[in-house]
Amino acid sequence: MSLAEIRNRYRVPAKRGGQILAKDPSGQLTYGTIKAGTKGFLVVQLVGHDGLGLYHPTDVEYCEKLRSD
Repeated sequence: MSLAEIRNRYRVPAKRGGQILAKDPSGQLTYGTIKAGTKGFLVVQLVGHDGLGLYHPTDVEYCEKLRSD
């Protein structure tokens, strides 16, 4: 399932490069970056962690970047 399909199915703002807040393997909340979508899950690189993890799109918090035009 692509990120576009994940956005439509779960009504979330999941986009490649998007920032999220998720629990790391030890249970602490950690920032991460969305790298891709696969089989209905987000592929995420958590800050300070090696490798990629899979997260359900509704189990993470999406961080909106502030922009100044």
